[in-house]
Amino acid sequence: MSTPSKSDAQQEIPFLMRLEKEVKGFLTTLLILGIIKKEKRIWGYKIKKNLKQLTQADSYISDSSLYTTLRSLEKKYGLLSSKMEERRRYYFLTDLGSQITDQAFTYWLKLVQEGNLAIKKLNFH
Repeated sequence: MSTPSKSDAQQEIPFLMRLEKEVKGFLTTLLILGIIKKEKRIWGYKIKKNLKQLTQADSYISDSSLYTTLRSLEKKYGLLSSKMEERRRYYFLTDLGSQITDQAFTYWLKLVQEGNLAIKKLNFH
């Protein structure tokens, strides 16, 4: 077995960073949808506050990333609708958003369960 070259080691960091970004991105989107489903009607700052509580991380998502995600879920995918009330933009799940949220949580739970089982079989701790 050969020792990894410097170029191999340099490629590991971008790979791990990309993997972390993709997994965290999916989980963050899932948590945002779950928060909105639970609250029924919620504004952006409150979503961020709930994310902080759920993840126990002060800077789990930046304001710009949160609002970019919310806009995308609304405009691109039709999973959310929003309405300005009391100088705040409130977000709601659409019917499609509610269905997709349920399906995404089911998928995530299955993925985690299967992943944990496979990792145990590989003897990783």
